[in-house]
Amino acid sequence: MNEAIEADMKRRYSTWRYNLHKTFLQYESVEEALENRPENVGEDDWDFLINWWHDDEWLQNPETGEEPSRIDMFKLTRFRENKKTWVGDVAENAYEATRRAYEAERRSTQLAEELEAMKASAAQQNEELEAVKASAAQQSEELEAVKAKQNETDALLKKLLEQFSSRK
Repeated sequence: MNEAIEADMKRRYSTWRYNLHKTFLQYESVEEALENRPENVGEDDWDFLINWWHDDEWLQNPETGEEPSRIDMFKLTRFRENKKTWVGDVAENAYEATRRAYEAERRSTQLAEELEAMKASAAQQNEELEAVKASAAQQSEELEAVKAKQNETDALLKKLLEQFSSRK
């Protein structure tokens, strides 16, 4: 009986804190939140909660320094680290399903980013290829012009040789 009452009290307290956090998030700044303390919360308690929610250590994953993902936050609030158990089977099943969906979404996003990077690289390579083609076409035109000049020079030399030969 005591365990059931304790579990109910924990759930109610968690819900109360969750609702207070939602209230806190509605404000543009910490100062604005401090000025708008809910009536059912003591000033010291509100100050403590705001400082806790605003603290970088609470907002970030201590290992990575990043804000926790939704799935990490779900686990943080529903998994008992000290007992290595979930608060219930529903939470564990929801976590596993959500984790798989989150991982699939993360992988999909990663693949989409890789695809965009590949497209950008391919576009750059196409631009470089077009520049090489244009350069090759210009060099080909220049080569044709050199060949034409060479042919003219050869023709003049031949004509001069013929004239020189006919004078002897």
